Amino acid sequence: MRLTSFSFVLVTVWVLCIGCASRRGTWDFTSKQSATCGLHKVVMTPKRVNLAFGMKPNTYYEAPAYKAMVQTFPHGDQPYDIGTCSPPRQRYARVYVCPVCAEVRRQWLAENK
Repeated sequence: MRLTSFSFVLVTVWVLCIGCASRRGTWDFTSKQSATCGLHKVVMTPKRVNLAFGMKPNTYYEAPAYKAMVQTFPHGDQPYDIGTCSPPRQRYARVYVCPVCAEVRRQWLAENK
């Protein structure tokens, strides 16, 4: 009986530790944010996207893809870069996605393969 109780406690602690260490959550970036695209003035919808992280090369912010993202499709349907080097606890982000930004992004990617 004592071994069974100990095994139960050990398994419970192990499951809790593994569960807390896994990256399963969603980081909400929609709270206190406008649901209207500032560029296209259309209503955006919340969507769960992948989180992106990691060091960027010095030329990343000068690249045409980054400039196009910032200037023409800031709320496109794309991974959300949190700008940190280490992986966050969450795997996903909830962000607002503008349908016009998403279409402009698709077109830009098709034209700039």
